[in-house]
This record gives sequence, structure tokens and C-alpha cells, in this order.
Amino acid sequence: MASTDFLIAGALGIGPGLVFLFHALRKYDLPHVEVPAFDSSRVFMLFAVGMIFGGVSSFLSFAMIAPSLQLLMLLLMLIVIALFEELFKMVVTNLKRFQLKKETTFYGLSLGLGMTAVSMVFVAGYIIVVPSGAEAAPIDTLTLVGIYTLIGTYSVSMCALQASTGSFIGHGAATGYVWNYFFQAMISRAVFAVLIVPFLGIGNFWVGLFSLIAAAVFSFFLYIHTYYRILPEALPEKAKKRRRREIRKMRISSKD
Repeated sequence: MASTDFLIAGALGIGPGLVFLFHALRKYDLPHVEVPAFDSSRVFMLFAVGMIFGGVSSFLSFAMIAPSLQLLMLLLMLIVIALFEELFKMVVTNLKRFQLKKETTFYGLSLGLGMTAVSMVFVAGYIIVVPSGAEAAPIDTLTLVGIYTLIGTYSVSMCALQASTGSFIGHGAATGYVWNYFFQAMISRAVFAVLIVPFLGIGNFWVGLFSLIAAAVFSFFLYIHTYYRILPEALPEKAKKRRRREIRKMRISSKD
């Protein structure tokens, strides 16, 4: 049973990250474009780097955050962790091999998703595996499905958030506006932290559920902005013009 729990935790953590990676990058790779907008090997390399750092960040998070923390202190810890993660993204994407290159936007996204994948495996594993130990009381199927749904929603929300802030950081490195986009990423992380902190720190189910839904809605709006505004800017100029023409054609046809 424990092995099954670990597999479920892995799926809930890594699965959404890979889905977001595929969804975000698919239109910028063959056969959708004549020339890929990024190097696939670097995308997966940075996803792996993100996974390694995500493990480190998760270990520190579990060491810093105790269940008994008051909400204000929990919020502060979440912002400190966010600062730690976003600074790491900024350092990596501003390495000489990535700096001032359009494709770095995609690499930042991949880095962020890799970090989320492992951190959510830690979270899912802690919630699923620890309570289902040998001495734990059995959990009925309906409750178990509810727990998996909440974890999955949180994992998907974190993927949308980290994909977006990673893209911001990468775009800042690509355009030279490093601190501008870093602050945008940090503001996004701070807003998400404010929205999610009741879910993490309040025992009331309905308050926690509302908190999770609000954080999920915010992260999805952020991802939509990233998908339609930030990522297209990483295309070469000719490809961007062609994409604008396609969007205009789609709008005209939809009106007809």
C-alpha cells in the first residue's frame, strides 16, 4: 500500500508539471513552427535542475514551517521561500549562456515547473503517506478522493504560478529588464501566498476550500497572461508577425 501511495504522490506532483510544460511549449516547437523557438535539450536540462533545487527548497520549507505557526508568521515564511526560489531562477537565467536570448523565457518556465514538480511530490507524500501509516485509522474511499482532489488542485495551481513567474524571470533575462520582471514575479508570489495561507494554516474546511479556489483562480489568470502575452514575445520577429495575422484571422472568422 505504501508503494501505491508514493506512486500517487509522484503522479500528483510531477504529472501536472509535465502537462503544463507540454501545453506551454507545444506551439513553439515542430511541427507548429518552421524552426523551434528553443533548444529541447536545454528545456529538459533546466527542468531537471529545477527538480534538484525544488528538493532543496522543499527540505528547507519543511524545516522552517511548523503546523503550529500563526497565520502571519506562516505568510512571512511563504514569502521568504518565494524570494529564495525566485532569486535562484534569476541567477540561473542570467548565466552568460542564457542572458539576452529570446528562448530564455521558455527556459525560465521549465526551471519553475521542475521546482514545483518535486516540491509538490514532497507535499503530496507528506499528506498521503504519513497519515496512512500502519497505526493510522483507515480512510474511506470518498474522503481519500477528496484529499487527492485538494492536493491535485493545489499542485496544478502551483504549476500555473511557477510556470508564470519562471517565464517572467526568464523574460527579464532575455530582454535585459531583470529587476522589473523579478519584482513582477515576487508580487505574484506574494499575492498567491496571501490567498493560499488560510488553506495551509486554518483548520476550517470551508475557509480552506475558498482559499484554495481563490488561489487557483489567481494562478490560472496569471498563466493565461503568460501564455498569451509573455511567451509569444520570445518568438523571432517574423514568427510574431505571422502569429498576429493568425490571431486576427481567427477573430474575424469567429465574428462571421
